[in-house]
Formats: sequence, C-alpha cells, structure tokens
Amino acid sequence: MASVNALIDKLLESSPASVSAAGAQLLEVLSGNRLQRDDFISDPLELVGPPYFASRFVAQVTLRGER
Repeated sequence: MASVNALIDKLLESSPASVSAAGAQLLEVLSGNRLQRDDFISDPLELVGPPYFASRFVAQVTLRGER
C-alpha cells in the first residue's frame, strides 16, 4: 500500500499536465503498475481490496482522474 506522502511526492515531482495524467500516475503508484486502466475503470473496488489496499477515498479520487 502506498503512503499518502509518497503519492503527493510523486505528483509534485512530475507535475502532471492534466487531471487524467494525475489519475494515471495515482493508479500506477497505488497498484505498483500492475492494475490496468480498463480493469480499474470496470471495477474500481479492485484497488481497495487485496493486494493493493488503497483507501476508498483515494480510489475514488483516482477514478475521477481516470474518467
């Protein structure tokens, strides 16, 4: 599970150009680049459960960015 500090640091380091780019970066960090965008959009709760264990709030923010 990624820490909130690591997520914020990642976003600040790369300065995504758009909300969708930020959503993609969040998904990459939260899933360790294992969960594909289409799979996440079809079942956002997959990020909440094992093996990722992201909070529902962070998963919802990521989903809003990906759409």
